[in-house]
Amino acid sequence: MKVRLLRSTLRVLSRFDLPFIHRLGAGLGRALWLVPNRLRTVTEVNLALCYPRQPAAERRALARGSLIETGKSLAELAALWHWAPERLDALVREVEGWEHVERALAAGRGMLVVTPHIGCWELVGLYFSRRMDLTVMYRPPREAALGPLMVAARERAGARAAATDARGVRTLYRALAAGNVIGMLPDQEPRHGAGVFAPFLGMEAYTMALLGRLARKSRAPAVNVLMERLPAGRGFRLFVEPYPEGLYSADERESALAINQAVERLIRIAPAQYMWNYKRLRRVPDGGKRRYGRRKRRRAATG
Repeated sequence: MKVRLLRSTLRVLSRFDLPFIHRLGAGLGRALWLVPNRLRTVTEVNLALCYPRQPAAERRALARGSLIETGKSLAELAALWHWAPERLDALVREVEGWEHVERALAAGRGMLVVTPHIGCWELVGLYFSRRMDLTVMYRPPREAALGPLMVAARERAGARAAATDARGVRTLYRALAAGNVIGMLPDQEPRHGAGVFAPFLGMEAYTMALLGRLARKSRAPAVNVLMERLPAGRGFRLFVEPYPEGLYSADERESALAINQAVERLIRIAPAQYMWNYKRLRRVPDGGKRRYGRRKRRRAATG
């Protein structure tokens, strides 16, 4: 039922232009700021953990801006999942650093396209898959019925989707061995045993080891990518830069640190567009879990 409603809503919304879609999404984000909800709570906790010295008023403004950008990212799925790839291409108004992509491809060892949950990350895969042989890794959603919809949306411009399981990992290794391109989101918390702790904005964050292992095994060049959302629904700016060399370190903590530093670099460019509502700091080094307010609610329930 929920999936059918989502499909219908996005199909209707896809009939409008991007400025309208972003205005609607911004309204949704403002509502998320005004009404207590999980997304707002997680956003505020993450910002307090990562920016403890920032004045409270500035953190509050960033949290509000982040939820507005979250609303836009949800609404723009209507365009990303339904508009023709050529129409989506036209939304990329500015491109900075594409020479790094060309240089990486010329090396002939494949390429790692790494984009965290910032800006319009879904458009990165669609844009790159129109220009090269791309395999993207994705985490199947908790709502299983959404899986086929998500895969179809990501593959419709020519990409191949590989799930975050053993079979998907083998697919990525094969793609790189064939000199192709893979796309990964580096800031998803990996399952237990599949990551290492490394600093992220002053916090120890459990960070995926797979990206560094793929880089070391293939020696494929990597690029750090941001699809920044432009104001007033004007479209997007694609920013590409070379990945830090530390990614290839045999020391997995050093490799993970390079990943987090690359994410931090993009956050500095567009801080409100980072997905602060994701429980990025859920795990802590002693094996426990950061609870994002659950402990407080439990006390209230027993008091």
